Amino acid sequence: MPEFFEKDFILINLAILQRLHGPIPFDIFIERAPSAYTKIFKKTFYVDFDRIKKYTEEKKVHNFFVERKDYDDYLKLVASTSHDFFTKAEGKSVDEIVSVIKDVADLSLLELMQKNAVNPESITYATNAIKGCITTLSKDRTSLVRLLKLISGHPYSFRHSITTAVFSLLLAKAAKIEGQRNLEILGLGALLHDIGMSMISMQIEDRKDLSPEEWKEIKSHPEVGKRILEDIKNVPTEAKLIVLQHHEQPNGNGYPNNLYSRDIFFLAKIVGIADTFCALILPRPYRDRVYTVYEAIDVMVYDRGKFDQKLVDLFATLFVKAKELSEKKKVS
Repeated sequence: MPEFFEKDFILINLAILQRLHGPIPFDIFIERAPSAYTKIFKKTFYVDFDRIKKYTEEKKVHNFFVERKDYDDYLKLVASTSHDFFTKAEGKSVDEIVSVIKDVADLSLLELMQKNAVNPESITYATNAIKGCITTLSKDRTSLVRLLKLISGHPYSFRHSITTAVFSLLLAKAAKIEGQRNLEILGLGALLHDIGMSMISMQIEDRKDLSPEEWKEIKSHPEVGKRILEDIKNVPTEAKLIVLQHHEQPNGNGYPNNLYSRDIFFLAKIVGIADTFCALILPRPYRDRVYTVYEAIDVMVYDRGKFDQKLVDLFATLFVKAKELSEKKKVS
């Protein structure tokens, strides 16, 4: 199955289209049968929202698409409308907010990881995605699971970055970290934590065995990431510190600087836990299997010294509580 950005037709968001007040900058399609698409609106025309309503209510068509060649134009529309969307999110459904977060995250990570366009504009997109995540968490803590389902077909680097940000925010909430700015710094640092990997010479997603030289290059990515972000003024210093320190370990065996617990930034400890967890549970091309959530938690809890023990124990309780709640629902 082709990955999300390799498909001939890419799913777009009705909530974004509803904010369009001029001619459409791309053709819009529906999928009338598996892999069979029909154009319903032409480029330069206006969206007929009565017709959209007929599709959604009478024909039960809820998915709308653009051709892959037009996806950049769609993301430009996302860029121009998303900030206003998130600042006026009151009254919008969680599903609507989550779907827009997905688009804004796509926009930011395409710019940052595939185009290597690390600039204030792409960082603003990333920050908006994190603001959307925080807003959604305040409404419904389970809602971001829907975001993870929406990105299931994305390239690994995208899924890993977004998933790490989501679990970092969930752990921060459990750790009673409050304040919009603190959460934005954490989320942005988590989303950008592997930005240095974009400059690594080889494609490691499909690789199982690395030479010592290749492994040395991999281990340079936190410092490379911090250098990439160094002169970007709208990346807070604390977020850059997360990027630099997310592979440090309390026992001093981490990298790049072999720091001990007292010298590791607290938010970097959170991202380090989320990063490792996501690396264990997400499918990789070279892996025969992935860890289940509970297998991953077991590995991390018993790997003493690699993580802040209080934080990793707290992280484990998130899944224990979720399991207990699920079992209660089954019984009732």
